[in-house]
Amino acid sequence: MLITLTYLGTQWSMNAMADKFGVSESTVHVTIRCVLDFLLSISERKTRWPNDKEAARNKRAFRALGHCDGVEAGLPDNIDAIDGCHVCITRPTECEEDYYNRKRFHCIILQAVCDADMVFTDVFVGFPGKAHDAMVLEESFLFEKAASRFDSERISNIQSNKIVIFTGLFG
Repeated sequence: MLITLTYLGTQWSMNAMADKFGVSESTVHVTIRCVLDFLLSISERKTRWPNDKEAARNKRAFRALGHCDGVEAGLPDNIDAIDGCHVCITRPTECEEDYYNRKRFHCIILQAVCDADMVFTDVFVGFPGKAHDAMVLEESFLFEKAASRFDSERISNIQSNKIVIFTGLFG
């Protein structure tokens, strides 16, 4: 577990991980793979949209994040936060250029959503590093779920009081 947590929390190579823990690179790879497979097997496989009570609580909590000297300067009307990161990988043997990102390393993209308590409510991972953040979002289960919750005609006519805004994710 420690090898996997260290790997996920740093951008160390498998070689550096092997040196750090005194094991072979293949042991690092197998360990990470086994732990991630286990975590995936015990996780819920659905996008969780906050219910009305959770959404109201999250709005209050996000607004309070910037509370200073009696002034609320947080994030108004947010129910969740979304962002992404590039997870460094070993250079793939196939389609190498698809995994080479604008930051000049090979990676896959991880998109995650969390609530005001920093609890993950959705994770979508695996797109090659070259993919644009908007495409990753549009292909995610989160986007499908959001689209199914809102009538696009009502939103386009601005008759709905609920609007989902997605901005650039990976800065």
